Amino acid sequence: MTVLFILTGVAFILLPFAPTLVEVLRKSDSKALKITDTLLKDPRSNPDLIFWHLAQVLNLEGLVKLAETVNVSQEKYLGDSILAVPSGSLGRLPKKVARAVCAGNLTLEAKTGYPSKLLGLKSITTGSQNALNEIHALNKLTLSANSKVIWWASGQEVEVQDLVSLPGKIQAKDQITFKARARFHLAEAPVIKAATGVSMTHEMDRDFGKLPYFKADMPHHVEPNTELESNMVIRSTLIVHKNAKIFGHVKAHKKIILEQGAQVYGNLVCMGDIELKGGNYVSGCLLSQKTALIGPQCKIGNALHQITCAAKIMKIQAPAQIHGVLRAWKTGEIG
Repeated sequence: MTVLFILTGVAFILLPFAPTLVEVLRKSDSKALKITDTLLKDPRSNPDLIFWHLAQVLNLEGLVKLAETVNVSQEKYLGDSILAVPSGSLGRLPKKVARAVCAGNLTLEAKTGYPSKLLGLKSITTGSQNALNEIHALNKLTLSANSKVIWWASGQEVEVQDLVSLPGKIQAKDQITFKARARFHLAEAPVIKAATGVSMTHEMDRDFGKLPYFKADMPHHVEPNTELESNMVIRSTLIVHKNAKIFGHVKAHKKIILEQGAQVYGNLVCMGDIELKGGNYVSGCLLSQKTALIGPQCKIGNALHQITCAAKIMKIQAPAQIHGVLRAWKTGEIG
């Protein structure tokens, strides 16, 4: 009787700890979501805020006043660490300069490092083999051959020349053009071109909400020159053969291959690799958990439908064209 009384008392005391004991013995999916450095890296999304912020730091009302203030014929400090520089060529900057701003067009000296933030109220052309931290132009930004941007580059229009390395973010309000080979991690613009881009006729997007779902557990083939209206979930490999069209969203577990000229009017999502052989069109997002190989003459998204094209490893063969966000979580190559 005494033992029963003691056990009852112990059970009563341990009762509040029951959920903890259950969690230890049989873990639930209650682990906090992992917030990676890639998510925290750059919370800013609009490069125009850089110029407005500078105007506020200098107690100026808007960009017109900013342009008037930084329009100088020789270098002039605006505070302790902000340097206004004249139009023309810009050489190496003193270490104490946090921001260098120019009211006109600016050209950087070749084989020079610029750890300071560079801002141009018109256009900026870097030199070859520049090492840059952050650079922004209100008009055109040209990143010359063999340069590197560590953090962020932006402009109304951005031109990326041969062998530029972009471990940070590159952004344009209108268009980014990769003229030749480049390495990237994150590019964002209404139009992103590898070389000349792609001129392609394609049909208008459709509403896929009411389409039926086709599901298969085995490898599946969509035959050449056929059209299929269906959302698809393939728990294996999907091969869309030459010139076939799928009107619907597509998901596969192992691999997706689009043969020459195949088109998908919807999202293309794969837990494995995605390979576009060439001349392909994908109207929606292209998302791969592993590798995305995008062949020549491919187009993803369109002017009216900006999308996300993302993969752990991404290789793009020019010419190609993407509308929206281009993201390589590990490495991205254009060539």
